[in-house]
Amino acid sequence: MNSYFRAIALDFDGTLTDGGPPSPVVLAAIDRVRAAGLKTVLATGRILTELRDVFPMAERYFDAIVVENGAALSLEGVLHTLSPPVENELDEALAGRGVPYRRGQVLLATHAGFEGRIQDEIHRLGLECGLVYNRGELMILPPGVSKGFGLSKALEALGISYHNTIAVGDAENDQSLLTACEFGVAVADAVEGLRRHADLVLEQPDGAGVAALLDRIARGDDRSLVPTRWRIRIGISADGCPAEMAASRVNLLITGRSKSGKSFAAGTITERLMELGYSVCLIDPEGDYTSLGELHGVECLGGSGSPPDIDEVRRFLAHRFGSVIVDLSLVEPAKQADCTQRLLRALSADRQSSGLPHWVIIDEAHHALGLPGELARILDEGEKGYCLVTYQPQVLERQLYTAMDYLLVLPGGRRLAGPDPISEVERIGALSLAPSLDGVDTGHGLLVNMANARAMRLIELAPRRTAHVRHWHKYVQGKLPRRLRFNFTGRDGRGACSAANIQEFCDLVREVPPDTVAFHAERLDFSRWLREVFQEEELAADVRSNEQSFVASARVSDDVAVLRKAVVQAIMQHYG
Repeated sequence: MNSYFRAIALDFDGTLTDGGPPSPVVLAAIDRVRAAGLKTVLATGRILTELRDVFPMAERYFDAIVVENGAALSLEGVLHTLSPPVENELDEALAGRGVPYRRGQVLLATHAGFEGRIQDEIHRLGLECGLVYNRGELMILPPGVSKGFGLSKALEALGISYHNTIAVGDAENDQSLLTACEFGVAVADAVEGLRRHADLVLEQPDGAGVAALLDRIARGDDRSLVPTRWRIRIGISADGCPAEMAASRVNLLITGRSKSGKSFAAGTITERLMELGYSVCLIDPEGDYTSLGELHGVECLGGSGSPPDIDEVRRFLAHRFGSVIVDLSLVEPAKQADCTQRLLRALSADRQSSGLPHWVIIDEAHHALGLPGELARILDEGEKGYCLVTYQPQVLERQLYTAMDYLLVLPGGRRLAGPDPISEVERIGALSLAPSLDGVDTGHGLLVNMANARAMRLIELAPRRTAHVRHWHKYVQGKLPRRLRFNFTGRDGRGACSAANIQEFCDLVREVPPDTVAFHAERLDFSRWLREVFQEEELAADVRSNEQSFVASARVSDDVAVLRKAVVQAIMQHYG
C-alpha cells in the first residue's frame, strides 16, 4: 500500500452516523479502506451493549472497538476493561438526588443537564472523577480515562504507532482522540472547539464526509494529509522565534563543510524526533551518534568489524516502535556500502507494511547516493521521512534534490579539496545562500523551506541532550589508513612501531622507551597528529600544553612519566 497511515479511528454518533447504524455507503467505504491494508478502530462513548443494540455488526467492520469513552476495549468480541470502575457509592448518591444514569463496566452515563447535582455528590463523597461531555450527554469516568487513552491501548494491541493513525470525530469528547493521533479530522458539523484543533475539517457532515475521506485514503491519495501539530524545533531565529519544521512526511538535507556541525545538527533533530515518539533508524558510518544509545527506547547495534544483522535491526524497530543507531564505524568501506544498500531495501519494504521506521537518517549520505541502488530509487519514487547528511551535495541529481522539502546549510568548518558544498547547493538548487551566510559562525545555519526557496531563516541551532564526540568509535577502535597512523620512532630511527587508532596510541605512549616519548614531545608530534588527523583542536591544544611543559622542564625520567600520564588522561577524558 502507498498510504503513510496504517490505521483510522472513527467516532460513532455524529461521525459515522446521525442516528441508527452506519449507511451502506459508509460500510462499503470501511471495507475498501481495510482492503487497502488499514486497520479500523471504532471509538465511542457508548456502552458496548448499547452499541450492539443499534449496530450489531460492529465487530465485522472494526479490528478494535473502544467503548465507554476509552474505559474498555473490545478485541475479537472479548471486552477488556482498561480502568477500575467509578466507585459504586456514587450510584446510590445520584439515585438519591433523582439523577437518571446508566452504568457500564467502568463509567456512569447521564444527561449533561444534571452536572450540578453530580458535582455536588462527587465533592460530598470526596471522589476523584472526570466529567466528559458529548454534546448533550455527560459521562462520569475515572481520572485520566479518555478516548485517546483507550485508543492508545487499541493501537498497542494492533501493533500500530499513533504516528501512523488518523482520527475522526465531531464532539467535545473526541478532542483527546484527535490529539492522540498523527492526523486529526473533524466532520463538517463538528463542535467549534474540535474544528479549531483539527488538522482537517471535512466538507460534508457525519457519514458522507467520512466515506469520502476513507475512499481518498484507500486510493493512496493522502500526501496532503500533513499534520500541523507535530513539529520539531531546530533552533531559534534572529528575532527570537522558534525555527521549526514538520516532524513527518518530509525529507531533509543537511550540508556544509567539514566540521561545520552537520552531525551535531542531525543528532539534535534525531533527539527531537525521538522525544515526540517517532521511530528512527540512523545509519552511522563514522561512530558519531553512539551517545544517543543513552536515551530510553534507543538501541545501538554494530560497533564491531562485522555489520549488524539486518533482521535484528528490523526486529528492534518493530518492537514498541523503538529507534536504532546502526554503527558501521568499524566496518570496511566495501562492507559498509553493501550493508547500507541491504538495510535501505529492507527498511523500505518494512515501511510499506508497518509504517516503521518513520525516519531514516543517513550520515555521510554521499556514499549511499554515490552507488546505484536503493536510496536513489526510494527518493525517486517519492518516499518521505529521509534525512541526508553530507558535505558532497553534488552527488544528488537534480530530480533527487527536488525530493528534499527542507534544507539546512551550515557555514564555517574547513574547506576540503574538491567542490565547496555551499556553492554546490546554490548551483543545484538555483539558490543564493552566500549573502545570508556572511559572517555566520559555527552553531548557526540557514534553514530553507523548499516549498518557498526564498523563505530562508538564519537560526541558532538548538542544544543537544546527549554529548557529541566526532567519530568517537572509529577513532578509538577502528583502523586508520596507514598514511594517517602515528609512527613512533627513537632519535636513531630504530624501534619504530605504529598506532592505527586512539587506543593503540595510548597503549604505546605508555609502553615505548622514555627517549621515544621525549623525542616526539620535543617536536610537538602528539598534538600535531591529533589536530591534523582528527581535527580535534581542543584536545590537541591540551596535549600541546603538556608537551610544552615537558620541553620547559629538565626532561628527566620522572617528567616523562608525568607526560605519559597527562597525554593519556587528556585523550581518555575527551573520548569518554
